[in-house]
Amino acid sequence: MNSGVYFLKKNILNKIENKKISLENEILKKLIEKKKLKGIKTNEIVIDIGIKKNLPKVEKLLLRKLRKPAIFFDRDGVINYDNKYVYKYKDFILKKNIVPFLRRLKKYYLFIVTNQSGIARGFYKEKDFYLLHKKLKTEFIKKNIFFNDVLFCPHHPQGKIKKYKKKCLFRKPGNKMLRKILFSWNIDTKKSFMIGDSKSDEDCAKKTKIKFIYSDDNLNKKIK
Repeated sequence: MNSGVYFLKKNILNKIENKKISLENEILKKLIEKKKLKGIKTNEIVIDIGIKKNLPKVEKLLLRKLRKPAIFFDRDGVINYDNKYVYKYKDFILKKNIVPFLRRLKKYYLFIVTNQSGIARGFYKEKDFYLLHKKLKTEFIKKNIFFNDVLFCPHHPQGKIKKYKKKCLFRKPGNKMLRKILFSWNIDTKKSFMIGDSKSDEDCAKKTKIKFIYSDDNLNKKIK
């Protein structure tokens, strides 16, 4: 059975005529003949959702298949050294052994939940945060590390920037960041936990009824 999932280089579009055409029977067939097509054999379950009666089966299957535990990471002081209001990539220094540690966590969803009061205090802007994490995403992918989402709170009650100066339940110890993720993802909370370096991280985890682990050099032993 063909799963119907293809990865094509953009230049293939230059070889397709502007008319009704069959990808499988005309384009892929020619590529096979020219030995320019590779396939991946898999033992994964494939169900045809073009058949209406299969849709409820697929929904149940996906919910069961995609359900797994998650690890929620505070960022500064856990993933990188906390050098106070880090927003430039050159200042983002990964903690010792964090890369091999993150690589081992294939069975978990990975999330970053971070307070970023530097935005409210006027040290940097939201766009600086996004630029940093865009670069981090690229570098982590090169290391075979994949975070499923990154949430942050830019607010602080004593902020200098008016629109960010407020109390916010997204800001830890508030747990609205975690609740938002739990609402959007199919997570096994009993096997999930949070890793942080402060009391506010611990309180956030407790409010969400998720196990908490303080970040230190013995993380590997603690996870085991």
